[in-house]
Amino acid sequence: MLGKYWLIQVFIISTLLIYSLLLTAGISLIITNSEINFSNNSSTRNQAEPLLADSLSLVIIIFDSKVDGKPITWDTVLVEINQTKTLFEVMNSSLNLSGSSFGSLGFLVEGINGLHQDSTNFWLFEYYTAEQKWISSSFGVSSFIINSDSIFRWIYQSVN
Repeated sequence: MLGKYWLIQVFIISTLLIYSLLLTAGISLIITNSEINFSNNSSTRNQAEPLLADSLSLVIIIFDSKVDGKPITWDTVLVEINQTKTLFEVMNSSLNLSGSSFGSLGFLVEGINGLHQDSTNFWLFEYYTAEQKWISSSFGVSSFIINSDSIFRWIYQSVN
């Protein structure tokens, strides 16, 4: 039986499959500033050249709200990384995060882009598994290591 988010799941899986095929063919859809090499060699023109990494990973971060009157107004985040990073590093580079650190358990996100948890609402962090299931994380985003294509979902929901 298909779940409530079956269309999103089909889209994400299709996107990852197409993206993997493009990467295999040597085509990259996303180039960040850290992946651009400005050549100063006098024998060639100065031009921006994307650096080809041995292993690129696509990170998809989806946002949802299950709280009436508090819709999510920002887009899904797509980030291509070429080295192992924590989810906190990826999110902190493109979003405004607030929260608290709990040592080895990691960073607890209490607010994203100005939408903060309170006594009745909180942020739930989930990741998508190879078994095509969403699993709630039992540790913070700074403890979650990304070393392959990954899909994450943040849900703003009521405590009740």
